[in-house]
Parts: sequence; structure tokens; C-alpha cells
Amino acid sequence: MPLTTSRLKQIIREAAADVYEEESREHEIGEAADAIANQLLMQYGDDGAIKLLTYALDIAYSKVHGEGVYEPSELEREEFMQEPYPGSRRKVSGKIDLS
Repeated sequence: MPLTTSRLKQIIREAAADVYEEESREHEIGEAADAIANQLLMQYGDDGAIKLLTYALDIAYSKVHGEGVYEPSELEREEFMQEPYPGSRRKVSGKIDLS
């Protein structure tokens, strides 16, 4: 069955719309991530923001895949339970295994 010019135009328009929609979604996600990161940095500083984002990533991953990928170190486990807020004292010292 030969491809008509009108059908080819329709295919190109659909593909362009899909690309635009994907780029628009990526842009919105990037803007939201930037706003979240800035808020966490202001509230908890560099180390606290990185920890919270690492834990959030692990929780989101575990909801999709059934298990987390972040394994905190023993020191980090102990410090997470201390004040002034959980995980505030040290940098992330565990590991992420995506294999």
C-alpha cells in the first residue's frame, strides 16, 4: 500500500506533537526539581538536601521495583535516628546499586 502525501504529513505532525509533549513534560519536571532542590537547600543545607533527595529516590524506586537501591552505612543508620532532625549530621555514606 503506497504512502500518500497527506498520510505522511499526518505521521510527521503526530511525531512532532509527541516530541513536543515529551520536551514540555521534561521541562516541567526540571522546573519542579529545581524548585524542590532550592527549597531543600534553604531548609537543610547541602548535605541535608542530598540526603533527603537520595531517600526520596530510593522510596520512589522501591514503589516501582519492589525494593530500594540505597543501602545506608551503619554510621548513617545510627545518626539518622538522632536530633536535631533525622540524618542531619553527616553526608550520605551508603551506596546505590542499580545492578
